[in-house]
Amino acid sequence: MASIQMMIVCIVVVSALMIVPSFSVEAPLIKPVVSVAAPPPAFFDYVETCAEKFGTKCPEIGDLLTGKNNIVSEDCCSAIVNIGKQCHDALLTVLLQMDNFKQFSSIISQRDAWLWNYCANRSTKTA
Repeated sequence: MASIQMMIVCIVVVSALMIVPSFSVEAPLIKPVVSVAAPPPAFFDYVETCAEKFGTKCPEIGDLLTGKNNIVSEDCCSAIVNIGKQCHDALLTVLLQMDNFKQFSSIISQRDAWLWNYCANRSTKTA
């Protein structure tokens, strides 16, 4: 008799354990906080120097990078190539952090590669 009662208790306990998880609420996944280190002050000095070298010869750069304009002036291409790829990339990094351009980040990344290659090829042909 005791073994039948024990068997029934085991069946009830196992059944309860199988049913309880189906009524439980899963805890939300907590994403770990990733701390992103701020760039060193020297980076901002470098970007400022790049911006000064770039100057105002390419006012259409925003429209070019967002796809609103596809016509690149010779002065603009010259300014892009003359600052060099490293400066160009540093300026783009800062640009992508600006609220006005965040929404265009995927377009800008694609257009930036096209713009750099276009201007670099154009400058080698005219050199």
